[in-house]
Amino acid sequence: MKKMFQALTVFAMLAFAGLASAADIGNSFRIHVPFAFTVGPKQFAAGDYLVQQTDSGLLFVTGGGTGVAVISIPSEMTRTGVSTGLVFSNSRLVAVQVNGEGTRAVPTGVTQERTIALSH
Repeated sequence: MKKMFQALTVFAMLAFAGLASAADIGNSFRIHVPFAFTVGPKQFAAGDYLVQQTDSGLLFVTGGGTGVAVISIPSEMTRTGVSTGLVFSNSRLVAVQVNGEGTRAVPTGVTQERTIALSH
Protein backbone atom coordinates (compact mmCIF):
# COMPACT_ATOMS: atom_id res chain seq x y z
CA MET A 1 0.00 0.00 0.00
CA LYS A 2 2.82 2.40 0.88
CA LYS A 3 4.59 1.74 -2.46
CA MET A 4 1.35 2.38 -4.34
CA PHE A 5 0.92 5.70 -2.52
CA GLN A 6 4.52 6.68 -3.34
CA ALA A 7 3.99 5.75 -6.99
CA LEU A 8 0.80 7.82 -7.13
CA THR A 9 2.60 10.75 -5.49
CA VAL A 10 5.40 10.60 -8.07
CA PHE A 11 2.83 10.35 -10.87
CA ALA A 12 0.94 13.37 -9.53
CA MET A 13 4.13 15.43 -9.28
CA LEU A 14 5.05 14.54 -12.88
CA ALA A 15 1.53 15.43 -14.00
CA PHE A 16 1.79 18.83 -12.29
CA ALA A 17 5.18 19.37 -13.91
CA GLY A 18 3.59 18.57 -17.27
CA LEU A 19 0.80 21.03 -16.60
CA ALA A 20 3.32 23.74 -15.78
CA SER A 21 5.26 23.18 -18.98
CA ALA A 22 2.07 22.95 -21.08
CA ALA A 23 0.56 26.07 -19.53
CA ASP A 24 1.82 29.57 -20.12
CA ILE A 25 3.68 30.64 -17.00
CA GLY A 26 2.64 34.26 -16.59
CA ASN A 27 4.73 35.10 -13.54
CA SER A 28 7.57 33.34 -11.80
CA PHE A 29 9.66 34.52 -8.88
CA ARG A 30 11.81 33.19 -6.06
CA ILE A 31 11.08 34.22 -2.51
CA HIS A 32 12.38 33.53 0.99
CA VAL A 33 9.64 32.87 3.55
CA PRO A 34 11.07 33.19 7.10
CA PHE A 35 8.34 31.14 8.82
CA ALA A 36 6.45 27.87 8.37
CA PHE A 37 3.32 28.28 6.26
CA THR A 38 0.46 26.47 4.54
CA VAL A 39 -0.64 26.53 0.91
CA GLY A 40 -3.91 24.71 0.35
CA PRO A 41 -3.56 21.37 2.15
CA LYS A 42 0.27 21.42 2.18
CA GLN A 43 2.57 22.49 5.03
CA PHE A 44 5.89 24.15 4.17
CA ALA A 45 8.90 24.89 6.35
CA ALA A 46 10.60 28.28 6.38
CA GLY A 47 12.92 28.58 3.40
CA ASP A 48 13.40 29.55 -0.24
CA TYR A 49 10.62 28.84 -2.72
CA LEU A 50 9.82 29.19 -6.41
CA VAL A 51 6.36 30.60 -7.10
CA GLN A 52 4.94 30.14 -10.60
CA GLN A 53 1.57 31.38 -11.76
CA THR A 54 -0.02 30.43 -15.08
CA ASP A 55 -2.14 32.78 -17.13
CA SER A 56 -5.16 30.63 -16.24
CA GLY A 57 -4.56 31.07 -12.48
CA LEU A 58 -2.88 27.78 -11.59
CA LEU A 59 -0.32 28.51 -8.87
CA PHE A 60 2.71 26.32 -8.15
CA VAL A 61 4.78 26.68 -4.99
CA THR A 62 7.90 24.48 -4.89
CA GLY A 63 10.99 24.23 -2.74
CA GLY A 64 12.56 22.29 0.08
CA GLY A 65 11.84 19.02 -1.70
CA THR A 66 8.09 19.58 -1.78
CA GLY A 67 5.50 21.42 -3.81
CA VAL A 68 1.83 22.07 -4.37
CA ALA A 69 -0.45 23.33 -7.11
CA VAL A 70 -3.57 25.33 -6.26
CA ILE A 71 -6.03 27.48 -8.16
CA SER A 72 -5.93 31.26 -7.66
CA ILE A 73 -8.68 33.71 -8.54
CA PRO A 74 -8.58 37.41 -9.42
CA SER A 75 -9.15 39.57 -6.35
CA GLU A 76 -7.92 43.08 -7.20
CA MET A 77 -7.42 45.14 -10.31
CA THR A 78 -3.97 45.78 -11.73
CA ARG A 79 -1.91 48.08 -9.53
CA THR A 80 1.52 49.51 -10.07
CA GLY A 81 3.83 50.21 -7.19
CA VAL A 82 2.92 47.13 -5.14
CA SER A 83 5.70 44.80 -4.12
CA THR A 84 5.78 41.41 -5.78
CA GLY A 85 5.28 38.82 -3.09
CA LEU A 86 2.99 36.59 -1.09
CA VAL A 87 0.24 37.61 1.32
CA PHE A 88 -0.35 35.47 4.41
CA SER A 89 -3.04 35.32 7.07
CA ASN A 90 -2.26 33.22 10.14
CA SER A 91 0.64 31.60 8.23
CA ARG A 92 -1.70 30.54 5.41
CA LEU A 93 -1.06 31.81 1.87
CA VAL A 94 -4.09 33.90 0.90
CA ALA A 95 -2.88 35.88 -2.13
CA VAL A 96 -0.11 36.47 -4.65
CA GLN A 97 0.62 39.98 -5.81
CA VAL A 98 2.87 41.01 -8.68
CA ASN A 99 3.80 44.61 -9.46
CA GLY A 100 1.82 45.77 -12.49
CA GLU A 101 -0.54 42.78 -12.33
CA GLY A 102 -3.80 42.10 -10.55
CA THR A 103 -3.60 40.44 -7.14
CA ARG A 104 -4.82 36.83 -7.15
CA ALA A 105 -6.44 35.24 -4.10
CA VAL A 106 -5.80 31.68 -3.02
CA PRO A 107 -9.10 30.27 -1.73
CA THR A 108 -8.60 28.85 1.73
CA GLY A 109 -11.93 27.12 2.19
CA VAL A 110 -14.24 27.63 5.09
CA THR A 111 -12.55 28.95 8.19
CA GLN A 112 -13.93 28.68 11.67
CA GLU A 113 -14.45 31.99 13.39
CA ARG A 114 -14.00 32.26 17.11
CA THR A 115 -15.44 34.94 19.32
CA ILE A 116 -14.07 35.55 22.78
CA ALA A 117 -16.30 37.54 25.09
CA LEU A 118 -15.04 39.45 28.09
CA SER A 119 -16.50 38.28 31.39
CA HIS A 120 -17.62 40.90 33.87
